Amino acid sequence: MTGLRIRRHLLGALALTGLSIGQAQASGLQVEPTSVTITERSEEMWLVNSGDVPLQAQVRVYRWVQDADGERLEPTEDLLASPPMAQLAPGGRRLVRLVSTGARSCEDTFRLAIDELPAPQTETAGLRYVMHYSVPVFVTPKRCEAIAPQLTWRIETQATTAHLVVNNGGAMHAQLADLTFVDANGQRTPLTPGLLGYVLAGAQMGFALAPSAETFARGGKLEALVNGTRIEQPIAPAAAAD
Repeated sequence: MTGLRIRRHLLGALALTGLSIGQAQASGLQVEPTSVTITERSEEMWLVNSGDVPLQAQVRVYRWVQDADGERLEPTEDLLASPPMAQLAPGGRRLVRLVSTGARSCEDTFRLAIDELPAPQTETAGLRYVMHYSVPVFVTPKRCEAIAPQLTWRIETQATTAHLVVNNGGAMHAQLADLTFVDANGQRTPLTPGLLGYVLAGAQMGFALAPSAETFARGGKLEALVNGTRIEQPIAPAAAAD
């Protein structure tokens, strides 16, 4: 599958990192909301400390790109987060304002890397976990809100493994979730019970599938949520990847 990155984990997943040995304590950092769309110049999000100890959080902004080289995050000044650092008391909330410095197209895509910074070690700290969030941000002028993604789908196989390849020829992203494959005999095979991932405007992404290649040999249809809307998509018999 030349030039196509197969996605084996969700970029939007929540990561936990253990820092020390001892009794576990729950981290208090939460982010609201976990996805942001900006239709004017700015939007708000909140950092929340639901724990019982103070914490410090850091917000970094990256442009989110998908192309023939894969999926990557690039430094950018096209979206600003203010403040980029925040101290949160137990039970405290801090407003973070996201400001677009000017959209390049109908949809600009970014990721916020939001990290709880490790607290200094103390004799009573025990095992603490710090939270990492990767939050998608879409800058979409109002004139473009009605534009939908334009998707083509296919299943490719390599030996006994299968991949779902999705091309988005439209000007807006596609969020893919709750996929089920229904074969030519009506046999249903769940592929993912929640978020599979995103295909950005003008991009192509591949997603590794757990069922064997044989499952898709005769074709069928996919049932999925695309940006929250239920769709059914005919799927041709699986083809071997180049």
